[in-house]
Amino acid sequence: MRPDETVFLRPDVVIEPLVMRWRAWSHLISPATAALHVTKRHIDIMRSFIHQPQVHRAAARTPELAGGPFIDLDPSRTSAVAQLLTETQEAQKPLFELADALTETVDMLRRAPRDDSLEPLYLRIPEPLRGLIELVRDAQGHAGFRLFEALLYSTSYYQKRLQSVVFRRLDPDRRPFVLSTPDVEEDGALHLARAFDSPELELILESAERPCRLGDIAEAIGCDASDARLPALFWTTPPSVAAPYDGGGVRVRYFGHATLLIEHAGVSVLTDPIVSAPTQSGAPRYGWSDLPAKIDHVLITHNHKDHFCLESLLRLRGRVAGSVVVPANAPGGLADPSMKLVLKACGFHNVVELHELDALTTPGGRILGVPFLGEHGDLDIRSKTAFLVELGGRRLLVAADSNNLDTTLYARLRTVIGDVDTIFISLECAGAPLSWLYGPLLPGPLRRDHDQSRRLSASDDARAAAMIDALGCRDVKIYAMGLEPWLRFLTGVQYPDDSIQMRAAQRLCEALSARGVSGEICRGMGEWIL
Repeated sequence: MRPDETVFLRPDVVIEPLVMRWRAWSHLISPATAALHVTKRHIDIMRSFIHQPQVHRAAARTPELAGGPFIDLDPSRTSAVAQLLTETQEAQKPLFELADALTETVDMLRRAPRDDSLEPLYLRIPEPLRGLIELVRDAQGHAGFRLFEALLYSTSYYQKRLQSVVFRRLDPDRRPFVLSTPDVEEDGALHLARAFDSPELELILESAERPCRLGDIAEAIGCDASDARLPALFWTTPPSVAAPYDGGGVRVRYFGHATLLIEHAGVSVLTDPIVSAPTQSGAPRYGWSDLPAKIDHVLITHNHKDHFCLESLLRLRGRVAGSVVVPANAPGGLADPSMKLVLKACGFHNVVELHELDALTTPGGRILGVPFLGEHGDLDIRSKTAFLVELGGRRLLVAADSNNLDTTLYARLRTVIGDVDTIFISLECAGAPLSWLYGPLLPGPLRRDHDQSRRLSASDDARAAAMIDALGCRDVKIYAMGLEPWLRFLTGVQYPDDSIQMRAAQRLCEALSARGVSGEICRGMGEWIL
C-alpha cells in the first residue's frame, strides 16, 4: 500500500485500551480507584507471577479457577513482567502516595471519637489528600470522607501519559482475563502511546468508518507507511454499515451479553455495548457492520467492566449522534467513581446522567431511569440503573443484573410507570464474592464468610418471577449471563448448562410458560420485532 492510498481499519482488528499496560476499565481511569487497584492488585499479581510463573499459567488455564488473580502468560515472559513491575513502581509513584494517604485517612477516621466534631482532623489529613476531600459524618454518626473527584483529574494523580492503545488481529474468543493479565506480549501488534482522547487515536478510529490516508495513519501511530504490520490492520475495502431500521414495530437485536440495539422509526438505542470482532471459527454473532452509521443514545446500566466496556465505547465514539446516558453516582464515594467523569476523560463530550425516575425524551418516546437493587455487595453505590425504553408504543425494561431484594419496590413502580411489555433481566444468581472486584477498595481483607455472603449477584428465578409479576410483564428475555465466548476476557467464566445460573434460568422459563408468559434465554445473537 502507498502512503497516499486511502484505507480503512479492518473490522476484525481488536482495539485494546491500556493503562500502564493493563487493560483499561473505569476503575483504572478514576484516580482514587486506580491508586488502590495498582497498589493492592497489580503489584501483588506481578510479584506472584515472577516467583511462580508456571503456577500462574496452569491456574489461568484451569476452568475452576477462571477469573482468579493469575497471569495468563507463558513463563518465558517473566522478565517482561519483572520489567513492567519496575516501571510501574517508578512511573506510578504518585498513585502509591495517594493510596497510602487514602489508607491513612480511613484509619484516622476509624479512630475518631464518635459524634465529636471532625474539624480538628483536617490538620491531620495526609499531604497528598489535602484540598481533595471533605471529612463528613452520616446521619448515624459514622465518620467518612468525600472525594472532590473532578478535582482529582486535574492533579498528577490522573496519569493520562500512561494511557495507550494496542491494535491487533486476534481470535476474540480467546483473550486473557482483563483484571489479571497485563499486555506484555510481543506478537507484532501496533502500540499507540497516546491518551484515549488524543487526536491521533481519533484519526485511527475514524478510519473504521471513513477513508483515511495511509500516510496520515502511519504518522499518527509513529511508524513508517511501509511498516509491514500495517497491511494486517488496514485495507482498502470500505466498511459495511447496517441501514437504519424502517419496518413496523420496534426491532431489538441481541449482540450478546447485555448489548441490545433497539430501533424504531429511525431512532436507535444501544445498551451496555460490547461488540465482538468477526471470527471465522467462532459462534455466529452480530458485529460492527450490523450497527447503523449513527446511534442516538448509548445506555450504560452500571459501572461493571462487562457493562461499561471502554474498548467498545471508544470505537463507538464517532457513531454516537446523541448522548451516552449513565446513572448518576454518589458524588465523592470512593467505591462509586463517576462514570460521567471517566467518559469525559476518554474524549466523550455529550454524557447525560440520570437519577432514578429522571427521563430523557427522544423522538417517538423516552428513556426513564428505574431503581436498581443489589449486585454490589451492599456497598453504597448509586451509579446503577435499569432503563425503561419507551418507543413506538412499546415499553421495554432493560434491567441488567438487578436483584429483586424487595418486590414492593416494583409494585410501587408499576403505579408510576405502568405495565412493562418486555423485560430483559439477568439470572446471575450466584455472583462473585465482594472482594473479587472491590477488594482493593476495602480498608482490609474481609472474613471469608462475610466475603462470601456479600456476593455480586442478580435475581434468582423466584425473585425474577416476583418482579415480572409486579410489573405486569408478558414477555421475558433472560440475558447478561456471560454465555458468549467473546465475553470470557471480561467475566472470567462461562456457565455450563448444569450450573446454578442456567438451572435457575430454565426453571424461570418453565414457570413462565405454565402461566402463559413468553420466556427465552438469550445466547449469542437474536432478533425480535415487538
